Amino acid sequence: MIPGFVLLDKDAGMSCRKIDNSFQRQFKTKVGHLGTLDNFATGLLLVAFGDATKLLPLISDEYKTYIAELKLGVATDTLDIDGKIVDEQALHAISKETILETLHSFLGKSQQIPPSYSAKWVNGKRAYDLIREGIDFDLKPIDIEIKQIQLLKYEFPIITFSVTISKGGYIRSLGADIAKKLNTIGHLISLRRIRVGDYDISQCKKQNEITEHNITPMNLFLKQYPTIELSDVQFKKAINGACLKLQRISSEYCFVTYKSQLIALYYKSGDIYKCYRGFYHENH
Repeated sequence: MIPGFVLLDKDAGMSCRKIDNSFQRQFKTKVGHLGTLDNFATGLLLVAFGDATKLLPLISDEYKTYIAELKLGVATDTLDIDGKIVDEQALHAISKETILETLHSFLGKSQQIPPSYSAKWVNGKRAYDLIREGIDFDLKPIDIEIKQIQLLKYEFPIITFSVTISKGGYIRSLGADIAKKLNTIGHLISLRRIRVGDYDISQCKKQNEITEHNITPMNLFLKQYPTIELSDVQFKKAINGACLKLQRISSEYCFVTYKSQLIALYYKSGDIYKCYRGFYHENH
């Protein structure tokens, strides 16, 4: 199969790792994804197949947009609907104006404590594994930026909001922080990712709809980088990872092909291009 990418609309109840494994069995190739979604969450997941997994670090996921439902008055250990209830509080009605003011207060740069139930590394282990082993630990705050946050619906005690947040930010933690600022507790009962960088949920397909025909080749998916057809001499250099002089282009990265076969991705270094990742397989 041709290596490439798919934009998947993930369903709730399945981990991203299980999705990768399922596709791996289906297409008999390595599979990876960009930006893990929690099991209970749905929405946009960018999945890479074959050699396209090598290019995941190049794809911008600096900002992601979500729609979340926050239920006030009930806290869970995971900060979401999949967790165990650890606290409940009686609630008094909160005005819509107070909700709007509170949401708006989270705009801009700040720091956030990641959820204890997360994939953060702590002393060589994942945070969620340490919890299961009964080991105490502290997670350091991370820098985040919220570019947009908007109230979509408010039916007490549930707040539905959209948020655009920087890479690494946790919407579960944001939900708990919003509840705290409202002098109560809360947890997310739903979370849907609708945008990652330049990619939108409208471009996605469901997992059961995806066949080889839905996989977009690397150079067509990353069309911001030009594709250059190599000469015979350049081809022999490229398959050995040698530097190339490529005329009439100024892009930071470019794909190179030979007889329409994708050979490698190159990056600009001064007056020459160096090999970033090779894709050539002699038995292709």
